[in-house]
Amino acid sequence: MKIVFITASLETGKDGVGDYTQRLAGALRERGWHVVCISLADRFVSKKSESDYSVRPMKGNDSDVLRLSAEIPWQKRFEILQRVINTFQPDWLSLQYVPYGWHQRGLPFSLPQRLASLEGNFRWHIMFHELWIGEETGYSLFQKVIGWFQKRIVRELASTTRALLHTSNLQYVTRLRNESCPAKLLPLFSNIPITPPLFLRDKVLLEAGVEPDQQDDSHRWIFVLFGAIHPEWSPEPLILRIDALRRLEGRPPCLVVVLGRCSMRMVQRVSNACLQSNWGFLYKGELPSPLISSYLQCADFGLATSPYSLIGKSGSVAAMQEHGLPVVVSRLEGMDRETGIENLIRADTLFEKNLLQAQKHTVSSRLDETVDQLIGSLTP
Repeated sequence: MKIVFITASLETGKDGVGDYTQRLAGALRERGWHVVCISLADRFVSKKSESDYSVRPMKGNDSDVLRLSAEIPWQKRFEILQRVINTFQPDWLSLQYVPYGWHQRGLPFSLPQRLASLEGNFRWHIMFHELWIGEETGYSLFQKVIGWFQKRIVRELASTTRALLHTSNLQYVTRLRNESCPAKLLPLFSNIPITPPLFLRDKVLLEAGVEPDQQDDSHRWIFVLFGAIHPEWSPEPLILRIDALRRLEGRPPCLVVVLGRCSMRMVQRVSNACLQSNWGFLYKGELPSPLISSYLQCADFGLATSPYSLIGKSGSVAAMQEHGLPVVVSRLEGMDRETGIENLIRADTLFEKNLLQAQKHTVSSRLDETVDQLIGSLTP
C-alpha cells in the first residue's frame, strides 16, 4: 500500500503534528508500506527554485519528504502536490489537520476545495488533531464567530473529500458526529521514543540543588511538566494541596521539573508556586528526545494542564503515560465524560487517596497499537 501524509509543517521538534506524522510514517514503512510526507504550509523553510521541489530523504530521518514553503502561492503548491501524486500513485492521501497550522487565524477557507480538486485513484483519510474553538466557557463573541467558521471548514473538509475520519479523543468524536461527520477514535501516541535512561534520580535532585545527604529517594515526589503549559491552568492551588498531603505524610519537599517549549510567564508562575511551598524547581526547556525520555523515567508523576475532557489530544500526556507516569489532572472541565485514558489522577474529592495509592506503570510505547488500528481502518 502507498500513502501520502499531508501536513502543514515537518520541522522536527518544532511542530507536534509534524513529529507525529513522521513517527507514524516510519512505523508504516517498517510494516512494508510506501510512504511520503509532504508539508504544504511550512513556515520553517524558504522558497526554493523549481528544481528543488522533489521528494527526498529527510536529513536525520528515514522519511521521504517534500517541504513546501508557506511563501509559495497556494496554486503553485497544489500543482507540485499533484505532480507527486501522479508519480507516486498513492492508495491513500492522509490529511493531518490542525486549523492554526494552515492559517494564522485558523481559517483556511480555500483548503477543502483545493484538496478536493486533486486527481488520482486514491481515497482520503483525515486525522483531526484539533477542531474549532468557542464551545467551552470563557470565549468572547469574536472567538465564537471564528469557531463557527472553523466548524464550517471542518464539515466541508469531511464532505468534499468523502474521507475516512479519525480523531484522538472521545470528546472530538462526539463533536464531529454531532456535525454529521462519522469519525472514529485513533488513540494518540507519544512523539518521544522510549530510550534507556541516561541518568538516575540522584542526578535530577542534584541539578535541583538537593544535596546527596538529603536525597531520600523513597519518599520525595518528583513531578514533571512536559510541553506547552495551558495559560488557563493554575498551579498554585494544586501545589498547595499536594504540599499539605506530603506534610501530613512526613515526606520531604517535592520537586517539579519542567521540560519542553513553554511560555516563560507560566514557567515563572510555576516556579513561584514551588518557592512558596519550599519545593525544588528545575527548568530544562527544549531537549533532545533521549534526555526528555530520561527525565520522564526519573519522575513519579506527570502534571497535565489540559482540561480533563481533552486529555486524549495531549501529546504531552501521551508521553508521560508511555513512560509509566500516573498523570495528575486538576482542570476537571468535562469530568462527566469518558476519556478512554487510564492512570489519571483527578483533583476531586478522592485526590489525596488516589495520589497515595498511585503507582508507576511499565514503560511501554503505544505506537504499534495505533499503527495496527490505522492499518486495520485503511486496509479493505
